[in-house]
Amino acid sequence: MTPEILSTLLQKISSLDTAQRTAFVNHRNHSGNTPLHWAALNTHLDCVKALVEAGADVAIKNDAGHDAVFLAERAAWSAAAEEEEGEADENAEEPQEIEMTIGEEQGEGQQQADVGEMSAGRQVVEWLLSSEKAAALESSATEGEKSA
Repeated sequence: MTPEILSTLLQKISSLDTAQRTAFVNHRNHSGNTPLHWAALNTHLDCVKALVEAGADVAIKNDAGHDAVFLAERAAWSAAAEEEEGEADENAEEPQEIEMTIGEEQGEGQQQADVGEMSAGRQVVEWLLSSEKAAALESSATEGEKSA
């Protein structure tokens, strides 16, 4: 689903009352996944934002016990693993040169480069955790600790 299609659907349901809109955006499929779970898993940040703004519940867990943040994080892990695998394949055929620079200036530049290369999954995780709706995640985690 593209952000444009989602935006059109959300606009169509805007005439519904709050309870109906919330029920729509939090509808669960046969595996307990909501549209937010799918948007997070597929790292569609624009869709994640639109769904949360429309009332999607960030704390809902699917039948496997995973919330949208976990699924986005898993997508980030998968992307990192695929990238490492691709780099290993490239480097297997030719000798690798290693360049080392001593000094603080190189380290600072490297940290900035890493931030600029944040994966799409990591961007979704960061946005979800920084959103106002993230408080629901903290309260559900605290309730889980109390019951354990």
